[in-house]
Amino acid sequence: MSKERVGQVEEIPCVRCGFTRHTIRGSFEAYWEDKDRDISAGATYDLMECNGCQRGTLRETSWFSEDPGDSQVTYWPPRKHDSPLREPRNFNELDFGSPVDSVYRQTITAFNDGLSTLAGAGVRLLIEGICLDQKILKGKVYTDQGKLVRERATGKIVLRSNLEGKINGLWMKGLISKNQSKVLHQLRRLGNDSAHALDQPPLKLIEECIEALEHLLIQVYDQPELLKRLMNRKKPGR
Repeated sequence: MSKERVGQVEEIPCVRCGFTRHTIRGSFEAYWEDKDRDISAGATYDLMECNGCQRGTLRETSWFSEDPGDSQVTYWPPRKHDSPLREPRNFNELDFGSPVDSVYRQTITAFNDGLSTLAGAGVRLLIEGICLDQKILKGKVYTDQGKLVRERATGKIVLRSNLEGKINGLWMKGLISKNQSKVLHQLRRLGNDSAHALDQPPLKLIEECIEALEHLLIQVYDQPELLKRLMNRKKPGR
């Protein structure tokens, strides 16, 4: 145990609150060598506590005798561009570990790791997952001019089972507004470009997409139960 390091305060960004001052609460060193080949390596492990929110961080500072460069520093949880990571939300009525919740968390992990193509594809997958979970299997589709697509022979409204149709199905079922469906269609197109054209959308744009989908998750899963509790609350004077 490297007791002389315990209690030291160092500057690293916190993944939760962005505060930079951390106190080392524990530390130890690891070392190995191969005398026959005259090589060696080692690492120092520091358990650090954020002085703002008390979140813990493990820092590994490693070196290798054959690498003349600086020591390599790795943090867990990892840091992204010296800025706080995005924390996944917990939703009251969306079960932790459910398929929808898992895709949501995987998308945030991809975003935090700077994997914009995978995160963009995750945006599309999350919309698809919400539709499937809500049993939205098809919906109306529209032309670029905003007209309903109909069968030529019969004039019947066409219902399609692709994601375009399912998003409109969310609107038809009253789960989202017409304007929200327009936003989801743009998110769908961004996800399509990531999945099929290997596009790398800017991380800032991905973050805004994630925020929009978090609002959707609250609206679809949490707000119906909140409405029930509000309607069943005890009224004053009753």
